Amino acid sequence: MSAKVNAVLRRNAISRPGLLLAALVSAAAVRPLPAQTESPAPAAAPAQTPALQQPHAPDRSNVYEIRDSMAVSHFVVDAERARNMVDRLVLAVTGQNTVAAAWRTLVEPKDVVGIKISATGGDLGSTHRAVVDAIIDGLRDAGVPAGNIVVWDRDAAGLRTAGYLDYRGRSTLPCAVQGIEPRLGYDPKENYTAPQLGKLIWGDLDFRGNPVPADLMLRADEPEIDPLAPHPAAPPEPRSKNAQALAEQNLSSVSHYCTVLSRRVTKIVNVPIFSDNYYCGLAGALYNVTIPNVDNWRRLVAPPQFGVTAIPELYSDPRLGGKIVLNITDGLVAQIAGGPYFSPLYARSYGTLYASRDAVALDSVVLRLLEGWRVQAKLPALGEMANHVKTAGDIGLGNYEPAKIDLRSLNR
Repeated sequence: MSAKVNAVLRRNAISRPGLLLAALVSAAAVRPLPAQTESPAPAAAPAQTPALQQPHAPDRSNVYEIRDSMAVSHFVVDAERARNMVDRLVLAVTGQNTVAAAWRTLVEPKDVVGIKISATGGDLGSTHRAVVDAIIDGLRDAGVPAGNIVVWDRDAAGLRTAGYLDYRGRSTLPCAVQGIEPRLGYDPKENYTAPQLGKLIWGDLDFRGNPVPADLMLRADEPEIDPLAPHPAAPPEPRSKNAQALAEQNLSSVSHYCTVLSRRVTKIVNVPIFSDNYYCGLAGALYNVTIPNVDNWRRLVAPPQFGVTAIPELYSDPRLGGKIVLNITDGLVAQIAGGPYFSPLYARSYGTLYASRDAVALDSVVLRLLEGWRVQAKLPALGEMANHVKTAGDIGLGNYEPAKIDLRSLNR
């Protein structure tokens, strides 16, 4: 293992070797960002992981910000104002003069474009419909047919609550909308292996046991969240190291990619919410397109690591991160605690969108804002729970340090 890899692991308190990390490491006004305040083998052999390309962050990264205080009031979004904000961001990121030309620099008509949203926050705290509508219209103006566009998130129930599916499960958009079907929505041939063992539940591809009726699931893997409560302890060590015994205990070190990602989409527009995250500190761009797209995910964000290596490793995988063409953080509503589920006590109408090609820089901007607001609200710092953002910067997936990020406001 190289000296650089060892240094990254020591700085982020990573105990495991991190094999993928070892493969990875060897007209707007500009204002600088403020400084921040304060295991065993699986039951079945996994498919071969593709060779990873050496990541190299740019010398500097641009994060574009646009704010409109009239775009949202009492958590209700003005669709036309939001559309204008999205269009202006895409023009700024690409340097083009028309929205259609801007999107044509990111996608081609033959692409199948996936729009990865966050639908965990209901109709008020999820990725907002007006933002997604603007993206879809821009893609269609660029020549991408509606049949080649799909909006997705893990939970179909969340998509219904957020208004993307009707009560019969049909899309309310001019394109496809889908959740990840329990078990069948994961690809047995495309997976991610990490030494942490996870307890499989119904819906995971390799789960053994009786199926659970959908009406009894009720987000069984998503607890009610008290933002001030201590994080649960790490899961106990398994009783057996034997692969067959592990399978019988529904324990596995393998996570499978969803088929939307592995088989369907060729390009991704990543649209996370502006929120903290109970599991890994920040529900940002890096998290949004990684953890919700694999099964057996709970082990990857369990303490004490909180996804510090798993999220960067997943994002660095060309089967996932290699497809992302743009990240847009929906800050029309911002939430400082209780996320990723909507909590009006900790949410505010913020009326701001951010965009960048660099997911690390984008998350770095949002994380610093959240930490500052939490200090003002006398909430504990997210701290090490969000260390996956810094780790992603350390291994070259993007720029984390404020000195290397230009926050470009489109309001000047």
